Amino acid sequence: MTIQDGDRLIKRLKRGNGFILLEVLVAMSLIMGSWMAATHAYQKLTLVLQQQERKRSQLRRDFDIYEIESIKNDATRVSSRNHHLRSSAKPVAKGKRSLGS
Repeated sequence: MTIQDGDRLIKRLKRGNGFILLEVLVAMSLIMGSWMAATHAYQKLTLVLQQQERKRSQLRRDFDIYEIESIKNDATRVSSRNHHLRSSAKPVAKGKRSLGS
């Protein structure tokens, strides 16, 4: 091996090291970009799931309120003002039977 061959080898190695550094930088930027994209997708997914859960719970509350109101306004049920409630504190009048007996 001559001095000129050694100089060429050194020049080639210097250029190769720069190229390797460029490859490493590109690889690191690709990894970082994919990591950021995955993190963004995860955050977006959790945000969407939280919004859906809020909507579901609100719908459940609204449906519960609707059911309670429909039971209160149901025409087939006897309203509380149409029948008398007997108090257990009042004595039953003589000669009248109580509803329970």
